[in-house]
Amino acid sequence: MTFGAAYSAIKAVIGSAAAILIAPIPLAAAGFQPFAVQGHSMVPSIRSGDAIITRMVGPESLHVGDVVTFSAPEAQGRSFTHRVVKATRRGQTFHVETRGDANTNSEHWSIDADEKVGRLVVRLPRIGFVARLLSGPTARGGLVLLLVALMFLPTVQGGKRPSPAPA
Repeated sequence: MTFGAAYSAIKAVIGSAAAILIAPIPLAAAGFQPFAVQGHSMVPSIRSGDAIITRMVGPESLHVGDVVTFSAPEAQGRSFTHRVVKATRRGQTFHVETRGDANTNSEHWSIDADEKVGRLVVRLPRIGFVARLLSGPTARGGLVLLLVALMFLPTVQGGKRPSPAPA
């Protein structure tokens, strides 16, 4: 592999990593939320290591069969992604029953009519592994060091930076 090809490959890897790290920002601004799946409760529909993107919706738009991501109060803020089995409204509160496709037991939780819950928009197989790997502080520090190295690499290679292409 030539130096130029290796340099291009490294830039492509860094660009992809940066996109994975930065993508959640505009997604959140548009009402979407990415998650890296860590459990097996939704197999075969969703697998551990997949990434999913949900859209925040009001509980009145939930239907049986929708896959939603929610925080169970008794789970100390952890998020779960399961399928809606039943949703009923009592006054300003929606009572929801969900169950993972691979589970035999359901969860029962409530949400106020003015709150939001994440409804599955897309599943990205195996991307969650990459996102989790790149989201750690060690990986971020490594990316910064690699970016700095890439800025100086052309200087080290031939003693000078390549000339800019003619306009």
